[in-house]
Amino acid sequence: MELLAGDRDLLPEERLMIEVLVCACTDLRLTARGPAADALRAAARRWIAGDDESWALSFTPICRHFGVDPQALRARLLGGDRHADRPSRLPQAA
Repeated sequence: MELLAGDRDLLPEERLMIEVLVCACTDLRLTARGPAADALRAAARRWIAGDDESWALSFTPICRHFGVDPQALRARLLGGDRHADRPSRLPQAA
């Protein structure tokens, strides 16, 4: 969280935004197999690929709130394919 917050404390709603993003990334990277894991990965892909800006906890508004380019992060997370069938690797911290 420090990477996104810089030198300031995060507000509770910002912590929630980060946790929603982290949860989606974790679900996207699941290595388990079976219907439940497949459903979690699919839901994460849909959330990341979605362009909904009407809800504060959608992918695009969260990215924009923290000054992250949603298209660039989406491409990194989904490997350039919005409908990839396999989990993608997360961006590595510097």
